[in-house]
Amino acid sequence: MIFDNDTRVIFASTFDGDWESYINDFASILPDEIDLLFHECAGYPGIHSPEIKDWIGKQQVTALGFYSAYPETSVREVWKALKTKKAFDALLDAAN
Repeated sequence: MIFDNDTRVIFASTFDGDWESYINDFASILPDEIDLLFHECAGYPGIHSPEIKDWIGKQQVTALGFYSAYPETSVREVWKALKTKKAFDALLDAAN
C-alpha cells in the first residue's frame, strides 16, 4: 500500500519459517516482482544484492497487532491436517 502522499509504502506479509529462507524465497521465486515493487524506494539495492537483507532489516517495523488462529502450527501442518481430514471424511462417506 502506498500512502503519505505517495512517499511511503507498506509491504505486509507473514511466514512460518526462518527469516533467511523467507527472504531467499523472494529472491528465487519472484525476484522481478520484488524489484519492481521496491525499485524506487530509497537505497533499495536489488533483491540479488548481498546488502538486501541488511536493507530489509533497516526498513522493518514491528506490527502493533497480529492474530494467528494456530500460532503453534506451521502452514505445512495445517495442510497435512486438512488432507487427513479429507481422507477420513471420504472413509466415513464410503462406510455409509
